[in-house]
Amino acid sequence: MSTYYLRIEGINLYQNLGDSDQISVIRGGSLLLREAMQTIKHRFSQLDSISTGASIGFFSFTADAEKAAEIQQAVVALLNKDVYQHLTFTVDTHLASAEGFLFDKEAILAKNRFHQMRQLTVAVPAPNAHLKVNPCALGNLHPATTQIKIKKKARQVCPSIKQRHYFGKRGKWKFYEEETGEKQVRKTTLDLGQIAAPGTAHDPKRDFANLNRKIAVIYLDGNGFGKIQNKYCKTPQDLQNFDQQIQQQRQTFLTQLLDKMNADVDCITLDDRLRIETLLWGGDELTLVLPAWKGLEILAFFYHFPWQFKPKPGMKPITLTHAGGIVFCQASTPIQRIDKLSRDLAESVKDMPEGRKQNLFEYAVLESIDFPTESIPSFRQRQFGNLHQSRRPLKPLDEDKLAKARVLREEIPKGQAYTLARMAVNGESMMPGLKRLDEVIEADSKDIEQQLECIFPEDSQCWQWLHLVELWDYLDTPSKQEVLV
Repeated sequence: MSTYYLRIEGINLYQNLGDSDQISVIRGGSLLLREAMQTIKHRFSQLDSISTGASIGFFSFTADAEKAAEIQQAVVALLNKDVYQHLTFTVDTHLASAEGFLFDKEAILAKNRFHQMRQLTVAVPAPNAHLKVNPCALGNLHPATTQIKIKKKARQVCPSIKQRHYFGKRGKWKFYEEETGEKQVRKTTLDLGQIAAPGTAHDPKRDFANLNRKIAVIYLDGNGFGKIQNKYCKTPQDLQNFDQQIQQQRQTFLTQLLDKMNADVDCITLDDRLRIETLLWGGDELTLVLPAWKGLEILAFFYHFPWQFKPKPGMKPITLTHAGGIVFCQASTPIQRIDKLSRDLAESVKDMPEGRKQNLFEYAVLESIDFPTESIPSFRQRQFGNLHQSRRPLKPLDEDKLAKARVLREEIPKGQAYTLARMAVNGESMMPGLKRLDEVIEADSKDIEQQLECIFPEDSQCWQWLHLVELWDYLDTPSKQEVLV
């Protein structure tokens, strides 16, 4: 009997999960991947879990070569039927070697990658014998050989979309209770439009002014988790310890986030639902959809949480950092594109010097239903001209910085702030605009510039004003007085 490792990974995720803008379908695909790893962990009692994430499962077991092959084939058979058959996975085993655990971990990962290159990027649907079948109404890729009902209206869809839609609706509220281990006070919103709809259970006439029907999509990805594992996780037990600590912290964070939102009347809809959607949860990354007026506040809440890893008792904890991307847009904007944009923003953070070593985030504000179709640098150049070359990711805007920014928003006339921002984009001297600001506010604008330096400490004067203007509407929930004005 020998020790073997088994590694399963959901692959080609964009092709299999990003083929629809229907929110239940997207959620269902993510939840299916998450459940696949949990099902394998519980279905195969001979497997010892080392690490599981949103789409990855890593296990060890003891067997001879013949039995190891049988276990691998049994896992493959499970993933090729029922609810998982429309997703694609790689499943590999590796015999533990004398080179040690780190070598074996890289070896089985290489096997996964090799087999991924030899597989199709999509799960092939069953043959279609009906020549007049239309494409899937929600995916436009596979034949629509079945149907579902959305808001009581029948839609012709492919089996993959149907399965994910069903699972997304069924597992929506179950996820929060399973992840937190607590029965939830209230259910979450049914769709993205409801997340940002006016009115609350506390005040049916509550209006969020120009933020009505606007959402914030937040994507966060851990920095260097793999390097930390390679440095401190020399055995399966070490990696298991790392995985358990991360999962426990994610559970604690989600519990605290839901408690925070349940206590905030502006996070509750008119029909008493919580304004949140979770599109991705697991491993070192997550995607949340929130009302636009809570985006920066929740992002600050995430970065304030003490993410850390303690390799051994008595050792100093290692601070874990994340790259973030947040997009503010209309709730009707295709979520598939916005989800990708939030990921691209986080990736652009990691491409910057020191971007993988500290908490940093990037943002994009889309004022219309349009979304950028070009690369992030091209998008920035179209927005800010040559000034885009000096743009830097932002350090987290904690509550103190957000409070300072809100005070500035009250002190500075919006028109004057926009004038200064236009001067910055046009490459003009900002001195005339600052002098005019002195006259309007009847005070010295140097005090304002000092506050901007505190809020955006590593940015130039031009970018400090641009950030203030870009984020102007999203710094806080509109007050009732602002709505009346």
